[in-house]
Amino acid sequence: MQFKVDSRLFKEVIKAGLIPAVATVEALAAEPDLPSVEQLRRYLATWQRVMAEAPLGDLLKLLAAETGNFPEASQWLRESVVRPARQVIIGIVETGIAGGDFRAISAETVADILASPLCFYALRDIWGGLSSPDRFLGEAFDMLIRGLGAASAG
Repeated sequence: MQFKVDSRLFKEVIKAGLIPAVATVEALAAEPDLPSVEQLRRYLATWQRVMAEAPLGDLLKLLAAETGNFPEASQWLRESVVRPARQVIIGIVETGIAGGDFRAISAETVADILASPLCFYALRDIWGGLSSPDRFLGEAFDMLIRGLGAASAG
């Protein structure tokens, strides 16, 4: 017997799991009085906490496995979750560049690079696990932030 999942149902599962996470991350990142380095660290630390929640990690694995079967849900995910989350990073990086906290670099590329450890973290069981997932994310983000040339990245 073959089981077929309705695309609308799949989208609702995504929405229930991810939209609150994105709202939390965006709210915490929107603290304009903080230096760009600290904003970026808080943003990434918040994503780290969100990713550590088992249901979200499982949801991301499901999305990775099923995205080809639900192209309209995947498009919705890109527009409703990925794009807004990416725009927050781009905004923080552009502000940091303008303020001299970060070296001149493509903010769009930085957003993609910073998403990479999160994707790896979500799929860590497939890759073979990580001995310390939280340490992995913390060290990956620290290394990437330092790579931006942030003067106060210490």
